[in-house]
Amino acid sequence: MVLVANGRQRAGGERRMKSRTCFVCQTCGAQEPKWLGRCPGCDAWNSFVEERVEPVPSDDDTRLGLTSTRGARLYADVEMAQMDRLSLGIEELDRVLGGGAVPGSLILLGGEPGIGKSTLLLQAAARVAALTGPVLYCSGEESEYQIKVRGERLGIGQAPLLLFAETCLERILEEIARRQPALIVIDSVQTVFSSKLQSAPGSIGQIREAATQLLFGAKTHHIPTFLVGHVTKDG
Repeated sequence: MVLVANGRQRAGGERRMKSRTCFVCQTCGAQEPKWLGRCPGCDAWNSFVEERVEPVPSDDDTRLGLTSTRGARLYADVEMAQMDRLSLGIEELDRVLGGGAVPGSLILLGGEPGIGKSTLLLQAAARVAALTGPVLYCSGEESEYQIKVRGERLGIGQAPLLLFAETCLERILEEIARRQPALIVIDSVQTVFSSKLQSAPGSIGQIREAATQLLFGAKTHHIPTFLVGHVTKDG
C-alpha cells in the first residue's frame, strides 16, 4: 500500500510531481520565492518575472547533460589527439577562432541588432556547405523566403544549406539528430523557447535552457554550433 500526502496518484504507483513558480530577475537571473521590487543581486528595479518550474522525473535522462562513465582522469593520462578544425571559408573568421571551429564547440556571436551577424554567418554557412557538407541554419526571426532573398543577394548559389524556420527547442534538437549536419547556426538564441518552461522566449530561463541543451547537443554529436545573440542597451 502506498500513502500519498500531497498530489494525485499515478497509475503504477508513481506520485505526480507538482510544478512550482518562482520569480526570476531578467537582468542577472537571480531567483526569489516572491516578487521583489528591487533585485538584491544586481539592484535592478522591476526586473522580476514569474516563471513556472517544471519538476524533472528522476528517470528522465534527457536533462542529465554530459556524463562520463569513466570518472575523473589525471591530466597526464589524457591523450592529445589531432583535432581537425572546421574551416568556415572566411579567413578573418577562421583566424579569430584560432584556425576554425572546433567540433562540438558552442560559439556565441553577439552584437547590436543590424550590424551583420546573420549575414556573416549565412556566408560562412554557405561556404561550409559547399566545401564540407550540409549545414543546418535555424532561424526564428526570418522565414525561409527572407533568408533566400538575402542569400541571392550574397550570391550563395546551390550550396546544400538546410533552412529551418523554427523556434521550438525540442524540434530543433530533433532536426539536428536527424540531419547530422556539418555545422549548425541558431539565429537567434533569444527567439528559441522550450515547451518545458512556461516563461516567454527571450527570458533568462528560456535562454539558459536553450543554450544548455544546444551545448549538450553540440558535444554529443560533435558538431560546431553558432548562436546569434542580440545585445541591446538593456543587455
